[in-house]
Amino acid sequence: MGVTMFDFLSDKLGYHTKLYVILPGCVNQGKKPAGTLYLLHGGGGNSQDWIRFSSIERYAEEKNFAVVMPEVDGGCFYSDMKYGYPYYHFVPEAVPMVAEKMFPVNTEPENRYVAGFSMGGYGAYKWAFTKPGFFIFSFINDSNGIRTITQKQINF
Repeated sequence: MGVTMFDFLSDKLGYHTKLYVILPGCVNQGKKPAGTLYLLHGGGGNSQDWIRFSSIERYAEEKNFAVVMPEVDGGCFYSDMKYGYPYYHFVPEAVPMVAEKMFPVNTEPENRYVAGFSMGGYGAYKWAFTKPGFFIFSFINDSNGIRTITQKQINF
């Protein structure tokens, strides 16, 4: 298993940003992970919060999952801003493109997941509802509790 911090110039944002990726040990044998989790951080934090304050590395290894954690401004709410950066378009468009080109992640929609905490929960909801064919499942943890949404619930 490994954790990679990938710094890249985003065409969408117009500046360098980071993408943290956790890859399970199976990639060392040339195998793809069973699934890919896009994990969004909360407001006032960053992607390292997941690595520093949770057991996400252990869970990724146990479940054979790749975890992709994009870095955004702490108060952007994963939205495009009139006087700011287009974070909504960056996360669902640029992040998967970079992750899927640069890392051996699972790209099948039935094996893609999105989750987030607080502001990241809002971003996960937004991504799941505006790109319904991209994920099979989403998990949101916010101040009101934990919620899950499956693909069947997204495709009304």
